[in-house]
Amino acid sequence: MNVRQSTLLNHVLYLEHYTPVGELARIIGCSEKTVRTDAKVVNEHLIHAGFSSRIGSKRGNGIRMVLAHGERGRLEAMVADSAIEMRPRLERFYRGMLLIACSPKAYTVDTLAHALFTNKQQLQMDMKWWGFMLNPFHLALRKKERLVIEGPELSLRFFIEYFFYKLDRRMMQNHIEPTFMSQDTQFLKTIVDEAEQEMGLQLSKNSRQQTSFYLKVMCARLRLGHALEADFKFEAAHPALAGKLKARFERHLATPVNDHEIALASNLFSCGTWQWSNRNIEEYEPSDSTVKLVKRIEAVLERKFGHAPDTSLHQRLLVLVDGALLRKACNLSIPGPIEHAVKYDNMDGFLLLTEALLEAPELRDFDVFGGDHTRIVMAMLEYLDHVRAERVFRVGLVVNAGVEQAAYGKYRLEKLTSKVRIVDVITENDVERPAPSATPLSDRFDFLISFEPLNSTFPSVTISEAIDEQDIMRLMTSIPTLGNSLEMQLHRMDVEDPVQEKDLASLAHAVHRELERKNVLHMENDRFARVFETSYFVSGGTLILPVFSPSVTGTCTVFFRADEFNMIGTLIKTIAVLLVSEADRPSVPSLTEQFKRVLAERAEPQDALTAYFSA
Repeated sequence: MNVRQSTLLNHVLYLEHYTPVGELARIIGCSEKTVRTDAKVVNEHLIHAGFSSRIGSKRGNGIRMVLAHGERGRLEAMVADSAIEMRPRLERFYRGMLLIACSPKAYTVDTLAHALFTNKQQLQMDMKWWGFMLNPFHLALRKKERLVIEGPELSLRFFIEYFFYKLDRRMMQNHIEPTFMSQDTQFLKTIVDEAEQEMGLQLSKNSRQQTSFYLKVMCARLRLGHALEADFKFEAAHPALAGKLKARFERHLATPVNDHEIALASNLFSCGTWQWSNRNIEEYEPSDSTVKLVKRIEAVLERKFGHAPDTSLHQRLLVLVDGALLRKACNLSIPGPIEHAVKYDNMDGFLLLTEALLEAPELRDFDVFGGDHTRIVMAMLEYLDHVRAERVFRVGLVVNAGVEQAAYGKYRLEKLTSKVRIVDVITENDVERPAPSATPLSDRFDFLISFEPLNSTFPSVTISEAIDEQDIMRLMTSIPTLGNSLEMQLHRMDVEDPVQEKDLASLAHAVHRELERKNVLHMENDRFARVFETSYFVSGGTLILPVFSPSVTGTCTVFFRADEFNMIGTLIKTIAVLLVSEADRPSVPSLTEQFKRVLAERAEPQDALTAYFSA
């Protein structure tokens, strides 16, 4: 398989329903004919590799993966490994940066090209992209007597720690980290084991490996004489652990190690992602300040949504809030891998919960990093579903069939979407030829759902008798277009002049200034900066910012053009803002679905950096 075919397999592997070929063609960046041809090639590859799973097609519906039992894990591994094999530029970046930053050997362009099995011209092209990625971290690649990376030591370490795993975690875990600084591997395994014993918990697999990799880089840089600058001062959250680490590292490196180096290393353990069993959660003892803060959070949730969180959510909040406050105190933000799933897939829930947490006066002191805010919201999504915070529509199910179809239709619809409640099952005659004494449909229902088109002007949605995921998607997208003011239409605006800012804080300020100028938002700049940091996320070449707040004066979506904004290595070309006012709270689910459709229509192609490393 080539890169495009591997990308197709990676997409369809996670599709639970048939997806139109045109939609996949738009995502991948090719023609519909190419998608169909690639699907056949992928199936041939699966047969050759001994898989029973296939990409299946259905006329009029598109294609999907038909998974054989027990093959998902093997397919995921095959896709990941084939992607690694086809990304030589990315591997050159990883190995090249580590050689420049961590090797005692001095490298020039010629000798580095030789070490990376490439030529000078190719390496010089690569290095332009390397410089582009270094820039947001205030680092620069310089050609002197040797290649060097100039800039703050802490920035260099966090660039390697954060960016390497952001680009391709699997490649890092399976191909780069195991072969880097192998002389320190056993020592650092002992260090991590002792840290876990001291903390009384086990790190997650990803957190353990990422922390170990930072410690390898730390050891390499200290051997080269590069310690943290004096103006970077850290205090250990757990002094006993820091004391043990200091003795261990000084003995291993045979040189004194300053307290701030050790405090940072210690805090990476303290602030890491730990494995939590139900028993660990139940037995966890947070600080008194955390207990009081969680009580305030729960009081806000009960006031907003009418129900207090249950005991299990209470315990999870104690753990999550305590960890979030610790990371804020240590000034260590730990990005989570679930940001897109929370902020995009569950955008309506994210908006409702974020508004509750950020707008409540009694929670103004609850200031945590955006990644931790996302984790806390993720833990509360189930609670939000239980309290049914969104509007539920009264629906009449029109059935001209047997009793079993009526029962099945009601069951499937209410199971697959929480937005509708089937208040009655009626016949086509009740709609098309109602009795003179019948109660008007508008008094009983918001709209109707039928399996055949109805000869009626009353709002209705037609779905198939199978009631599959495609039908639910059609139902959700149809609600705002029914023409009976069930839910408002989302107004769109475009800003003509491109945003020219070069850093995230300035970008947020420019967006805020324009929203104020358009009179759709009245919010203090500092307040907006916090909302921005908490809520934004990136998809492809688009920075997306959903905002639900009493400070919004006009519900709308606003699109900005960006002058190739360098978002930590991602080239941002579009900024998409969704604003929802308090008056439109009942329409939040519909507005977010409309916003997603607009994003899909205006999606930026794969960003330049990802495209370069995928080649």
